[in-house]
Amino acid sequence: MKKLVFISFALFLAASCTKAKAPVSIITADCQDTIKFSTQILPMITENCFSCHDEGMGQSPVLSNHATIMSHAELMLKAMKGEGAPQMPQGADPLPDSLIQQFSCWIAQGKQDN
Repeated sequence: MKKLVFISFALFLAASCTKAKAPVSIITADCQDTIKFSTQILPMITENCFSCHDEGMGQSPVLSNHATIMSHAELMLKAMKGEGAPQMPQGADPLPDSLIQQFSCWIAQGKQDN
């Protein structure tokens, strides 16, 4: 019995000591400024996503309005961070960390249509 308890405890410690990626929803203290959808998020999406995700481009979802972007925001963030398959934007350089952080803050602030 002592051996089983020891093995269980050892497995627990081993599992808790592995370096896991932080969940996407973890937001750093860099979210002090209000992120505006109309002047920060939509232009970022237009510049980096519309070549595939605009009306008539054939890729789903079409990311042309607040409602669609809001409903896909968490999945988009994972793809921007390379935690989705494939990494977005596909076929281009990854987005700078500052834009990913900005998008992450917008999510944390409630995905406002401002």
